[in-house]
Amino acid sequence: GGAGRGALGWEPLALPQLPQIVALVGDRDRKVGEAAVRTLETVVSCLDPLAVPAAMPALYHGMRTVSWHVKEVCLRTVGRLAARAPGPLGACMPECVPAVIGCLNDSNAKVQSAASEVIPTMLSCVDNPETQSLKAMIVRALREPSFTLEAVDEILSQTFVNAMDGTSLAFLMPILLRGLRSETYELVKKAATCAGNMCALIVNGAELAPFLPELNPALEMALEHSSPAVRAEAATARDKLLEGVGELQASARKGRDVVSELLRTRLADALGAATTPPEVAAHMGSLGTSLLERLFAGKLSTSLLAEAPQRLPAGLVPPARP
Repeated sequence: GGAGRGALGWEPLALPQLPQIVALVGDRDRKVGEAAVRTLETVVSCLDPLAVPAAMPALYHGMRTVSWHVKEVCLRTVGRLAARAPGPLGACMPECVPAVIGCLNDSNAKVQSAASEVIPTMLSCVDNPETQSLKAMIVRALREPSFTLEAVDEILSQTFVNAMDGTSLAFLMPILLRGLRSETYELVKKAATCAGNMCALIVNGAELAPFLPELNPALEMALEHSSPAVRAEAATARDKLLEGVGELQASARKGRDVVSELLRTRLADALGAATTPPEVAAHMGSLGTSLLERLFAGKLSTSLLAEAPQRLPAGLVPPARP
C-alpha cells in the first residue's frame, strides 16, 4: 500500500509544510484557498498509510482554528484518511475524536454537518467487534448529549469478550466523561461503573494513558459525590485506571516520541548521518514507529519494547537505565 517507493522522496519535505497548507485553505484570496485545498487533497491521496500519524497534527490545528472553511476541509480530509488508511488513523483516535467533537459544537452549521458526517466513517477504524456493534448508539450519543444515559445503559448491557484498545475507547470515553460530569446521580454511578469496566479490558497500558488527563479528574470529582454508592464505583474505577496505566502516567506520548527518536538516529547512522537529510531521517523514524505500532497492535511504550526485544531489529532496543 501507500504511495510507493517514491513517497520517501517528497513526504519528508511536504509533511512539515502541511500546517501552512492547511492555514492557506482559509486565505482571503479564493484562488489561493482553492489551490491549498487541491494541494492538501493531493498530499493525502498519495500519503503512505504509515505517514498518516505525522500528518494529523496539522488537521487537529485546522479543526481548532477560527475559519469555518478550514475546519470543514480538515474534517472532510479526516474522512478520506479514515476510508483510505483505517489502521494507522485508528491509532490517532484518542486525539482525533475530541477535535471532531469540538467541531460538533461549532457555531457554524456547515462545520457541525461535516463533523456529524465524518463520525460514522471514523468508526470504520475500530477493530473491536463489540464496539462496532454499538456503532449506531455511539454516533447518536456523540451527536446528541441528551442520549447519554441510554448510551451508557447500552454499553453496560454489552458483553465485551475481546480486549479493549485505544481506538475503541476514544469513541466511548466522551460519552463516559459526559456521564461522570452529569448532575444526575444515576448517570454518574453508571458512568463510573462503565469506566471501570473499560479500564479493566485494556491490556496495553499505553492505550489507556491518553485518557488519563481527563478521566482521572472526572473520577476524582465523583469521589466527592454525596452518594456512597457513586463514591464506591468511582474509587473502583480510579483504581483500575491507575493500575492499567501504571508507569505510563507521566506521559501518554513518551513511548512514541522515544522510539521515533531512537529510530531516527539509528537509521541516520546506518545510512550515513552526513549524507542523510535531517528531514528524511526524522520521517523515517516516524514511519518506523508507525510500523512498530502495527507490529505490536497498539500504542508503544518504552517498557513494552524492553519486554519484547526479540521482536525488534538488533540495536533498536533502548539501553536499560542504570
